Amino acid sequence: MKVILTESQINRILEQNNDLITTIKQMGFVPSGNAIFKHSQKPELTLTLTGDYIIVKDNGKEITKIKTSEIEDLEGTIKSTSLKEQVAQGAQGDPYEYKKEGGYYYARKKGSKNWILTRGNMADSIEKKIFANKQPKNPTQVNPTQVNPTQVKTEKKYCPAHPQSADVNPNLEKNYQTEAAKLIGKGIPTRTSCEISFIKLRPKFSNKSFFVFDGSQNLIYLFDKTGNFVAKSYVLDGADAQSQDTKKIAQALWTWQQQVESLGFKWDPKMQKYLDKTNKNRTYSNDLIYNSIDKNDTRFFPKGVYSIVGLSTDKEYAGGQDNLFRVETLDGKKIAQAIHGFYNEAPRVAALEELKTKMGTSASPKSASVPQEFLSMVEKYKSTQKFNKSYGCVNLPTDFLKIAKPYAVGAMLFVIGETQNNYLVQNANTFFQKMGNAENCSDPTSLGTELPNLEMTA
Repeated sequence: MKVILTESQINRILEQNNDLITTIKQMGFVPSGNAIFKHSQKPELTLTLTGDYIIVKDNGKEITKIKTSEIEDLEGTIKSTSLKEQVAQGAQGDPYEYKKEGGYYYARKKGSKNWILTRGNMADSIEKKIFANKQPKNPTQVNPTQVNPTQVKTEKKYCPAHPQSADVNPNLEKNYQTEAAKLIGKGIPTRTSCEISFIKLRPKFSNKSFFVFDGSQNLIYLFDKTGNFVAKSYVLDGADAQSQDTKKIAQALWTWQQQVESLGFKWDPKMQKYLDKTNKNRTYSNDLIYNSIDKNDTRFFPKGVYSIVGLSTDKEYAGGQDNLFRVETLDGKKIAQAIHGFYNEAPRVAALEELKTKMGTSASPKSASVPQEFLSMVEKYKSTQKFNKSYGCVNLPTDFLKIAKPYAVGAMLFVIGETQNNYLVQNANTFFQKMGNAENCSDPTSLGTELPNLEMTA
């Protein structure tokens, strides 16, 4: 038999997926300590977890050793594996009965309780004469000794129907669910896995590194130009939930310069300061702008597809040189949001440390998996500002920032929707063009001279 599970996958399954917990229980395996699982009814059958391999043993003798990287669909593989033994009778008058289990053949005298493992010529003879033309009683079961894991196809739909897009390659459509299943099997949350799978259906995004950011789960993933996982991280994000209101989405994308002008201030190059053009005789301060953003509930990163166009350095953020990734819409409009090292203040440092602690052994950026304990904690505080503290920017810990820098310029950024459904990201440029036409939303190209010392909303 073949059971394809790494230790981290089994831990994740036991923590997160009730359907697979049920499946494993139905298979009869129970933890026995030291990374060993025993079958409750057949204690001689054990699974030993060793890093990226699982060793299946019968009576202490190794049946098979499987490399987990060969598996395409974890759940499909589990469900295709049958623990049921095949017992057959010989010709009339034969005093023996025979059993096939786990690729091995056994014999015993009728009426006896003890099976005898056969080997050599005897095993070959039982295989050819007794089991050659016999199939399992359940025709849907697959002989696990003959399963090619790369041929196993998932029947479960992990992902919602993706948005209609002319960019989707019809020949790749069949990979949508199976690719997501493969990623989920590596411990990547379902929402992110489905978005990554949707991205891979669209050739226009091939040959580009890309980030997938999910503010609802405080996670960001990085993949290279060939679509391979590079790193992932917990993050801090915007203090407000994503809005579905087009006006708020438009305002959330305003640059600092647009925010300033919306309040009636204009930069005076001669006096080198902002002047109030509303005749209210107000004195400009950054707090006026921040208070306006707070009041409008626009401290979020809108759902969409973006480009990372350059690196900058800001000493207020952690990470040293090139610690800020500048972001634009696909049609080249600057926005306020950016990805950068965390804003170095005590509340954000403490929040990141708590997120790291909940990640446990998966805290390393090189680990793709995310424990359910982390997701549950983030969900618990989703409607608060415990881990949502920025003005819309993605705040990164320095270990992920260091890894991401070489991939950033020219990379795509996919910001997942925070709704339970319809969270997958469409890539129509007209979406942001429509946002730019929303009431009271200024077009960045009409703003004239660039402001000196342009600030980002942290």
